[in-house]
Amino acid sequence: MAALATTFGINHLPGDDPARAPAGVPVVRFGDPRHPPPFAELAALLGRARASADLMVVMPHWGHEYEYWPDALMRRHAHRLVELGADLVLGSSPHVLQPVELVSVGGADPACPVQVAGGGPPRLALVAYSLGNFASIMPTLACRTGTILELELVHGGGRPGRAGARPPPTATGRGLGRGWLDARVVLAAELSDAGRARAHRHQAARALWPLMQEEDG
Repeated sequence: MAALATTFGINHLPGDDPARAPAGVPVVRFGDPRHPPPFAELAALLGRARASADLMVVMPHWGHEYEYWPDALMRRHAHRLVELGADLVLGSSPHVLQPVELVSVGGADPACPVQVAGGGPPRLALVAYSLGNFASIMPTLACRTGTILELELVHGGGRPGRAGARPPPTATGRGLGRGWLDARVVLAAELSDAGRARAHRHQAARALWPLMQEEDG
């Protein structure tokens, strides 16, 4: 398994210029029409990683904060990453949950709504645009609800394929530890307050309902 992480920006970067980022820190502004991603460079990075890995994970810091859906440009950029070889795209930064999208590469699943081209054998890829906050004291229910994306991968034909995905909702914030100042993260299903657990589950369902339906069986 290989992983490539990128960031939309760096706080206090002189001139807000990606070219002035520290060495080894890829600043890639996915979803920004003013700064097209350097897909040629990304293709080279993914290609080098793919030479020694069966599974390629890309972890971009991207997206608009507090928005529940990626815009059309963001989705095009995500699909391009998949075409270049990403098997899993795990996004962060919006602070709230956004949908998880299955992508069929090279006709792997003709019934899949999202179809892209790509080299190599047909495969399925997964894009999680935002998994929400993992640990936070932000005050709103949306910002306190996240998920730990559980994936089952089956190796075959040279690359792992997706066999299952579960998004158990999580709750984060103060009051979940021994004292009210003790901030932590727990599975929503483990909350002793049934009403609070239900609120987090309903919030998660806004973005993850298809996968949660699969989980419920």
